[in-house]
Amino acid sequence: DEKLDALIVLSGDAHHSEYPSERDRCMKYISGFTGSAGTVMVTADGDSFLVTDGRYTIQAAQELDPATWQVMQVGARMPTMPEHLRKALGSTPKRVGVDASTCSLGTWRELEKELHPHVLVALEQSPLAKQWENDAASPRPQLPTAPAAVHPVEFAGVSAADKLSQLRSALDKEGAEAMAISTLDEVAWLLNIRGSDVAYCPVVMSHVAVTPSDAFLFVDESKLDSTVRKHVEDAGYTIKPYQDFIPTVDSLASSGLKFWVDPSVSSWAVMGALGLAAGAKPAVEKLSPMALPKAIKNTAEAKGLQDAHERD
Repeated sequence: DEKLDALIVLSGDAHHSEYPSERDRCMKYISGFTGSAGTVMVTADGDSFLVTDGRYTIQAAQELDPATWQVMQVGARMPTMPEHLRKALGSTPKRVGVDASTCSLGTWRELEKELHPHVLVALEQSPLAKQWENDAASPRPQLPTAPAAVHPVEFAGVSAADKLSQLRSALDKEGAEAMAISTLDEVAWLLNIRGSDVAYCPVVMSHVAVTPSDAFLFVDESKLDSTVRKHVEDAGYTIKPYQDFIPTVDSLASSGLKFWVDPSVSSWAVMGALGLAAGAKPAVEKLSPMALPKAIKNTAEAKGLQDAHERD
């Protein structure tokens, strides 16, 4: 429908995870490449490219058919990912699609600038995802359904309710009123919940939206038993279906709320919901206010780290 000349497939997901769930590994589906870092581009003319760094070039050569795929390396004194893709596209302007939910604001800006004169097209859903949904020979996995669990305050050091209050204070200090949060480790930290939806990562597939008066957790409710549900609601959150995230952000933004955006993890789909896809600046654009509190361990967290190492 978009009349695309090429499609870019990023390695992440709507949560900008380094290790996405099996359902979201579209790069692996289309190419067979199982590395955790890379970008794929396929063209309407039948060309296929994988851009990755030096950690994965040998692996890519082993996993990809050289008759079909061209592997391009990034790294020091080498072309960047957008430079590789621009060269592969040639000089004639082309329309290049990318799944907006998997593309951060920072990555979108970089691609849009560096791919010129080619036109970057934001897709609500990648045609590759649609193809995978209908592929009987290689069925697409369902969304993970692992149960969530409460991370007790004795290990977290700060209650989820207090973290929500601190986040609102941080937003207010910078002149923002709201935030849409998709990064899974931030959601897990903010709500003091844990899960096993992604291999090797104790996270729950979910989003959060916070305003001065409301807070929402967007999640598959089947993951929440009565204990976790009570924990989330007692912390001040309303539970909503996972798929309601973007429509809710759109509604909140339409009410005039000023949003804080972290360009490294806020997706272009969120920017569209905020009404900023035309290039307007968000009210606040800077590193997430949870980044430093999450990184600087309190006494309980530091003890937990030490205890874990001792058990190992």
